[in-house]
Amino acid sequence: MRPVRASGTLAFKRDMGQGANRYRNPEEDLPSDFERERSTYYAALKLPSNADNFLDEVKREMHEALAGFHDGLPANESVRILNKDGSRISLSPLPVQPEPGIGSPSKPGCWNDGQ
Repeated sequence: MRPVRASGTLAFKRDMGQGANRYRNPEEDLPSDFERERSTYYAALKLPSNADNFLDEVKREMHEALAGFHDGLPANESVRILNKDGSRISLSPLPVQPEPGIGSPSKPGCWNDGQ
């Protein structure tokens, strides 16, 4: 895809086709009253308006998940810790899983790639 000049700006969107909206500039999609009603929108999305609070929550969740993973390793029959050339982790192979349905990247055309 080549950029095409249209009235002084690059006109990518015109040629991008289906699915192009997910690459839009999020600033253009904000409601016109966003700055004035920011707290209302954050509350509706159940998001903290303070970045530090948000990151503290993400760190807490990650710490809990990693602690659970660590604590569960000794009882996990599919994982073995080997003392060979230092420490190594040995994983038992998982059983073959069924092919996913719609949207599988292994099926031509599912990702609008033109195949």
